[in-house]
Amino acid sequence: MLDGIKQYFSDEKLKKKRISICGHCEHKKEKWLALFNEDSCGICKCSIPKKTSIRTASCPLKKW
Repeated sequence: MLDGIKQYFSDEKLKKKRISICGHCEHKKEKWLALFNEDSCGICKCSIPKKTSIRTASCPLKKW
């Protein structure tokens, strides 16, 4: 069952690459809203660490 779930998540290399791209983006927000204690996207409002973990997720600006 865990192997089936793992296919939906990014491996560490992909996640780090995406986080690096987001980290240099002009739309990155630090600690956006009271709900997130982490960086988020100013465009789609998603938590960057969480969104970059999902293999099928994509940047709304098509940066990754």
